Amino acid sequence: MSMRLPGEELVSGKEVNVETSQGELLGATSTTADGTHYFTFRGVPYAKPPVGPLRFKSPQEAEPWKGQRDARKFATRCLQEDGGSEDCLYLNIFTPQLGPNSNLPVMVWFHWGAFAFGSADLDPGHIMDLGVVVVSVQYRLNVFGKGGNHHLLPLHCLLMDLSTPAASHIYCHVLWKPVKLLDMLGTPDVYGVIVH
Repeated sequence: MSMRLPGEELVSGKEVNVETSQGELLGATSTTADGTHYFTFRGVPYAKPPVGPLRFKSPQEAEPWKGQRDARKFATRCLQEDGGSEDCLYLNIFTPQLGPNSNLPVMVWFHWGAFAFGSADLDPGHIMDLGVVVVSVQYRLNVFGKGGNHHLLPLHCLLMDLSTPAASHIYCHVLWKPVKLLDMLGTPDVYGVIVH
């Protein structure tokens, strides 16, 4: 892992670069109301876009990217009544520490919305004050996630989104495989999954 900060002190709003096995991520820093500084990496793919021939199919592991991937903004939310995109299998990472010795507990958050609406856009706020890593996950919604009752469409693509090789560690290893987050977070010993 390599990390470069534009200054000596961690200041909210500054850019941060991390090198992962999937490629370089450009993230940012932020600060909680209580003054805890933390790193943010938004819109990180955990699977190939489920579009075209991959629509209604099990997600495929995300491919490494070339160059620097801008991870300062949330990805477009999954397609729902008032907009979004089918290309939506992304996660967001918020962590108060980087590095192989961080060894922080991890909280994985699945957004609410009855599998029909919502997104992984999350402001971790005071959670960062607790010294935990927060990972928020987007998954397919509506007909793209539930599939319907047609015999050609698999029921609950969204469950496949959460049970593929790219996300098979979701309940135990928090999506480490697709993004190789261990490169930048160390080896967490404690995991928690929150479905809201």
